[in-house]
Amino acid sequence: MSRIILTTCGTSLYTSSCWEGLNDPPLSTISIEDRKTLRKKQSKCEGAIADARREGITGETFAKGFDPVSWKTLDRLRDLPAELASLRIIIEALNSGNKKLNKNDKIILLHSDNDDGNFCAEVVEKVLRELLADVKIELDEVRGLDPKDPKGLVTALQDIWTKYRNEVKRNGVEFIFNLTGGYKATSMILAAQAAVLSEAANITVAYLHEDASPDILFRIHWDNNIPRFGFWSKNSSGTLSGP
Repeated sequence: MSRIILTTCGTSLYTSSCWEGLNDPPLSTISIEDRKTLRKKQSKCEGAIADARREGITGETFAKGFDPVSWKTLDRLRDLPAELASLRIIIEALNSGNKKLNKNDKIILLHSDNDDGNFCAEVVEKVLRELLADVKIELDEVRGLDPKDPKGLVTALQDIWTKYRNEVKRNGVEFIFNLTGGYKATSMILAAQAAVLSEAANITVAYLHEDASPDILFRIHWDNNIPRFGFWSKNSSGTLSGP
């Protein structure tokens, strides 16, 4: 069965620190326990990313500066953008269950149509193409996700609902809704959709909380319309039955 990991994509890239060439020292020289130095690097990266954006750097060019040490080391996930950190844990969980991603699988990055949304999604896309050469990576731009335009926002959310309702109903596809990043309203719509369509489709909702242990992935799956709440980590996993 092929799998689609639909990942809501926001702008957490601006607060990440996994980029070479923006400032010193490189991540590989900083101890994981040295949070003070890591926070300083994160702050410097944030300013450097904003400066690079003002100078017109493209997402494709910026992605070339990705430092893979954070992807390779689970204890360093906090250095990654939320989208990459959560995908790294989802992939680790799949691998532990002998469900490694392959050429039949796809990751979709659902993002807004503004400049920052497009830039961050493009960077994440380019990085993933290098990290996961055998997996299809796609961008899905949602037009109108602007809270200043209530009518446009509602229309955009309705469009998301309609599009992925049809996608989810396709036979033979397992969906993972990775709702860690992006707009909360988008996550709300997709979580509601997962619950509504759970009887007719194979859907898992996944979420990596920024304040939880960086290697713990929370998840909800439905079994005969009964929600099963659980988590996965590198050391253990668990499942709780819903009401």
